[in-house]
Amino acid sequence: MFFLEQRSGDKLPEFWDDLTLAINPEWNVVRQMAFSILKSMGMDGLAIKFDRKEDYKWTWKGKRLVSQFTKTWLERR
Repeated sequence: MFFLEQRSGDKLPEFWDDLTLAINPEWNVVRQMAFSILKSMGMDGLAIKFDRKEDYKWTWKGKRLVSQFTKTWLERR
């Protein structure tokens, strides 16, 4: 079974928590696997860049996300 498939769905929901991507050591394994794949394809000199914009509005329930936009691209280092 594949690494990410073992953690998908209800199997390990905390793995997919956006707030822990930077500190969960299992994501370092994913990053290393991705780097190995890119290196084998001669693409290890690329960096992923992104621009993210979020708009919120205040309601009586508090701050609510109303829209989110993420633009992602590759750049040579």
